[in-house]
Amino acid sequence: MPDRDTPIPAQSGNEKRYTVDEFLAQIEPQYRQYKDTIRKCIAGLTECAAQMAAQHQEEDLPQFRRLCIEMAEFWGLTDDDTPKGYQKMAEQYGSVFDQAVSAARESGQAPEMSEQARQSVLDGLDLYAREMRANDKSLEDWAVECDVLAEGLERQWRTENALSKLSDMQMGECEMKQISTDELRRMEGREGLVLQGCGGDLQEWVDGINNMFTEQGILLNGSRFENVFTFRRGNLTNLLFPFDGVELDQGQLAVWRLITHSELGGTWLSDYVPNQLGGFTQEQMPQELDAPHSDENGNGFKMEECLRGLTIYAAGIAASGQDDKLSWLRRLVENIPEFWGAEDPEQYHGRI
Repeated sequence: MPDRDTPIPAQSGNEKRYTVDEFLAQIEPQYRQYKDTIRKCIAGLTECAAQMAAQHQEEDLPQFRRLCIEMAEFWGLTDDDTPKGYQKMAEQYGSVFDQAVSAARESGQAPEMSEQARQSVLDGLDLYAREMRANDKSLEDWAVECDVLAEGLERQWRTENALSKLSDMQMGECEMKQISTDELRRMEGREGLVLQGCGGDLQEWVDGINNMFTEQGILLNGSRFENVFTFRRGNLTNLLFPFDGVELDQGQLAVWRLITHSELGGTWLSDYVPNQLGGFTQEQMPQELDAPHSDENGNGFKMEECLRGLTIYAAGIAASGQDDKLSWLRRLVENIPEFWGAEDPEQYHGRI
């Protein structure tokens, strides 16, 4: 390491030469700003963990706690730059985290995170990941962990914001019936949309979906989901929106399900029962209404309508300049006919 009074070599003859002290003084303002970003990120992660604890979502809490302490250590958020100082710092941040989580767990409540706090978390995780990559390539796994966490949190908050906006719209009433998974297995020949992991007020979910689908042109001619089923599997509360008697743009619905699947876990009834419940049983459930939107294979929507919706979506993507998504859509459109057993799948190539 160079002596503090020895100039740091310049990269070219035109660049100023700094001593170590001069160089540290030069970068100190930026470094202080970075530290402030990380402190805000740690505070935001602690708030997020408290919310999870209030909802008894314990699985990810150890990761959040470890990450808060590791970030503080990496950035040296202490004035005591000694092993003892770092130990005290780790204990301090761990204690603040534990107190927030414990209080939320006991009360079942936690303060709602502001948009600024959420953005601070994302900014801090991004900065931490970039600095780890810049300092040591062996830290790539930790950097990827930050990337994955940030992506998951951003997706979760985006979904919460969308549902919150929808809940402010005009609300309606619908008949909601609790059923068992055994009753679900007796619905062979019917079709519907299953949303998994619906927490909070289920009526808000139903109203939100009805309003969203009306806005996006999925529900047609004033049609709404009036009879919705709710059922539980494991720790998840799920909703089934039957297509019986509901007028839908099936192609637009197929596109919506694909786009929102990672956030809302949407799947078709005809896929959910075989994949999650072991298949349909022979005994049929009484059915008050026919299911005019289920095709003869029980796929729940016509392949042509799905492909038409995907083609429309691709046109919008191209118009907005998001060409990187077109190759994925092209493969999807080419694979769907083969998956559904079309007689000549190649005739659908080239639609995108």
